[in-house]
Amino acid sequence: MDRLPPEYDATTRDDALEAAIEKRLVDIDSGRYRTNVASVLRKFAAWSRDQHGITNPKDIDDDLCRQYARDLARADDRDDISPETARRYFAYVRSFLTWAVYEGLIPTNPAKTNHAEGPLPTDETETDQQYWTTRDREAICATATARVDEAGESGDVDRTAAYRDQALVFLLAFSGARSAELVAVSDDEERNSLRWRHVDLDAGTMQVFGKNRTRESAPILDDALRPLRRWKQLREPDEDEAVFPRLDNAAKPMTRHRRSPPSQRGIFWQASVSGPTTSLRKR
Repeated sequence: MDRLPPEYDATTRDDALEAAIEKRLVDIDSGRYRTNVASVLRKFAAWSRDQHGITNPKDIDDDLCRQYARDLARADDRDDISPETARRYFAYVRSFLTWAVYEGLIPTNPAKTNHAEGPLPTDETETDQQYWTTRDREAICATATARVDEAGESGDVDRTAAYRDQALVFLLAFSGARSAELVAVSDDEERNSLRWRHVDLDAGTMQVFGKNRTRESAPILDDALRPLRRWKQLREPDEDEAVFPRLDNAAKPMTRHRRSPPSQRGIFWQASVSGPTTSLRKR
């Protein structure tokens, strides 16, 4: 974490951006995760201040976020960090700015645009991981939310399945986790799905069964926490229960809702449930 960017230290300064970062860090209980986030955010603040004269969250725009993404891509080449790590650093900043929106510090999140995210590096070897554009992510999340709303208005959509699907969609969209790390895989006994004992909603972290076949910590960004909390409240699960179980009365495939906003036009998604495995795919 101390290599990006290498020329900036993480010493806190007395300005509005640093104050907002410190306030955000107070809300993170997990020690290791908090330390990682703190290092990235403080270096982002130093980079913003020293390179661009930015000392207040309200002055951060999508051009600044795009430049930060570009510098992360350069650090990928310069410091030999992985594209996944570079994307995770950007995700920490994006999550902080989402928090700043909730706190009323800024009106919108400038990091949640295609323009801002465009320069981020990709890993062509990770063919089994789905990276969504901002437009795609907003569209599928809006569709999942529309199904929850519809479930509350009529009996045509199963309420339990709709809330489960919404939580899964948002977690895939705002954690960087692969579906195989969240749900059971029928031909892999060790991948028996994420359990509630692996999830710490207060800290915003989860322990996923990663590619190296060991449990590893992964962040849950703020956008995913709210639907995940609602799903847990509805389910009232035991700690050993799967977070995303197969339901006999699972929701119908998610396609564009008839009341979907114009931004979803032309984008169709399907949530398919086959045996114990749930997957999402763009079609």
